[in-house]
Amino acid sequence: KITFSPQNHECFIDDIDIYQTHQEEADVAPEGAVLYENFNKFTAGTEMAPKQGDIAGQDYIPDTLTMTPGWKGKHVFQAGGTAYLSSNGEGDFGITTPVVDLSHNAGTFTLQLKAKLYTGGQASTLSSSVIGYLYEVVNGVPQLVETQYADISNTWADYSMTFNRGTASSQLVIAFYVGEGW
Repeated sequence: KITFSPQNHECFIDDIDIYQTHQEEADVAPEGAVLYENFNKFTAGTEMAPKQGDIAGQDYIPDTLTMTPGWKGKHVFQAGGTAYLSSNGEGDFGITTPVVDLSHNAGTFTLQLKAKLYTGGQASTLSSSVIGYLYEVVNGVPQLVETQYADISNTWADYSMTFNRGTASSQLVIAFYVGEGW
């Protein structure tokens, strides 16, 4: 789940699934999921009051808080079983998957996630999108190969993005954009 605020660029994330074939959502790692994270271990705080303190202080999210080690992020906070992403007025923010093999199915895969814009209970007329950046990691250096977008709202919803350039060393960065004229 992801929640996002237009004032400070904030959002919540939950249930990230990456499939090389279509699958239905589940509360546990769904069959066929190449990578799955539900953020259930992000237990501190709530959606209304996320825990202060970026858990990805040195880029890496502690492995004890995720189902699969190797997640990274910037401005990532615990919010009662969801990941709360906030720019805190400091620019870039997002969450990054571990490196994963997405080369099967000719590199075609689907990123599914739950997300919502955080508006603090206020109406927002700003456009907002979740952005998926697909990188190929070569010799430890990520190289952007594909970008996908999905418009998001201020209510929890499922979003899906299909990518076509997965490799044996793929990494996804999930970020958000809020602004006029997007």
